Amino acid sequence: MPVPSYISQCIQYQKIAHEVYEFTLQKPEGFSFKAGQFVLFDFPLIDDESNVQTRAFSIASAPHEEYLFFVAKMLTGGRASRWIEEKLRVGSSLRLQGPFGNFVLKENDTSDLLFIATSSGIAPFRSQVLTVLQTQPDRQIDIVFGAHAEEDLFWLDEFRALAS
Repeated sequence: MPVPSYISQCIQYQKIAHEVYEFTLQKPEGFSFKAGQFVLFDFPLIDDESNVQTRAFSIASAPHEEYLFFVAKMLTGGRASRWIEEKLRVGSSLRLQGPFGNFVLKENDTSDLLFIATSSGIAPFRSQVLTVLQTQPDRQIDIVFGAHAEEDLFWLDEFRALAS
C-alpha cells in the first residue's frame, strides 16, 4: 500500500540556535502519526528545481498538537540545509510523505524512560515526552541533551517547564 503524500504550508520559521532552525507546518487533513515517527520531505536542488530528492525529518510535535513541528541542524552544503536557509519562509509549501518508522513508545508501558540526544536528534523525544505527559504525568522521564557548545542548545526552557 503506498504511503500517502501531502502538501503543507509553513506557518512559522526561525533560527533557534547556532545552525539550528525550527519550522512549523499546517497539519494536513487526515494526517496522523505516533510519537517518534518521521516524514520525508521533497527538497529541490537550489540551482535546479527539477532535481528533487527526499530527506527524513523526525516529527517534533506530539500527535495531539494542532500543527506539525520540525527542527533542522544545518549541514554546510547540504541539500535540505540550503533549501531551508535560502528558500523556506512562512507561506512556503512543502510536499511530505509519511508517517514512517517504528521508533515509537510501547503501548501500556509504564517503565522509566531515558532519552539521550544531540542537536536535532532531540525531535522525536520532544514528541514522546509530550505524549507520555498527556497520559502518564507521573512517569519518570530523564533527558540527556548534549551539544558541542552552549550556543548549540535549544528548547531548554520548554523542557525545564515540563520537568516542573
